[in-house]
Amino acid sequence: MVDQKIKIKYKEAPGYRHVTATGVFGGPILTGDLLCNFFLEHRILPDEINIIPSDPPSPKAVEEAVYSEGKDVFIRELQIGIVMNPPTAKAVGEWLIKRAEGLMKIDNPIIQ
Repeated sequence: MVDQKIKIKYKEAPGYRHVTATGVFGGPILTGDLLCNFFLEHRILPDEINIIPSDPPSPKAVEEAVYSEGKDVFIRELQIGIVMNPPTAKAVGEWLIKRAEGLMKIDNPIIQ
């Protein structure tokens, strides 16, 4: 019997980059594929900061942040949108679950 195998090599595309995601949002699109918008969530930045000098002068001036929308607003910055067909989405989901479960078994306080 002839040993049949396929060799696969990995190569990064010119636009390849690492993306941090703290969540994902999306759903089905008209083609029947799944759109996954990965986002990075963070608190809104202040519109400005007022520095109130101390009297007598010292290096410990007070900073007062100004938020026009309130400081309890969060931004979900979309990092990348990925479109997958259902079988691929399922395979990626299963791959993620398997890898996450493996990491959660490691006795590492940073992960838990």
